[in-house]
Amino acid sequence: MPPPTPTPPADHYEWLGKVMTACSLLEIQIGMIGWATKNGELWTEDWTDVAKTSGAALKLCKSQLRAMDTELAEDVRALLADAQPVFNERNQLAHGVFILDPTKPGTQQWVLKSARVAEFSPLTPTEGSILVVKANRLSRKASELRQRAVGR
Repeated sequence: MPPPTPTPPADHYEWLGKVMTACSLLEIQIGMIGWATKNGELWTEDWTDVAKTSGAALKLCKSQLRAMDTELAEDVRALLADAQPVFNERNQLAHGVFILDPTKPGTQQWVLKSARVAEFSPLTPTEGSILVVKANRLSRKASELRQRAVGR
């Protein structure tokens, strides 16, 4: 009987899914700030107006910065700056490829590599939780800014 095939840590995929979901919501919430500024409405039933293609939600928000009052635009820029590291980490994790390095200690043999990062660790529940909490906090902030955009 052949030896069992090693598998990457399951926690990584569980938390990656949670991080991806939280970051997707954050992107939509940010796009909705642009939607609210442009259309004067809090909501749309047609999400293709906000997120038709990759990055469209962020582009929509950024394209409306000039139409916002100065204080709102500053707050939106701060939100975008706070969200960027979360998106960068999500992208790194999403594009990472698992490799097995038997030269490392048993609990550290699985590593990720990507085009941007030579080697990094799989996502742990603690790290995943921190990213989800950050993305959710920023989503709530984006929702508040969207309401301000309509009330301008």
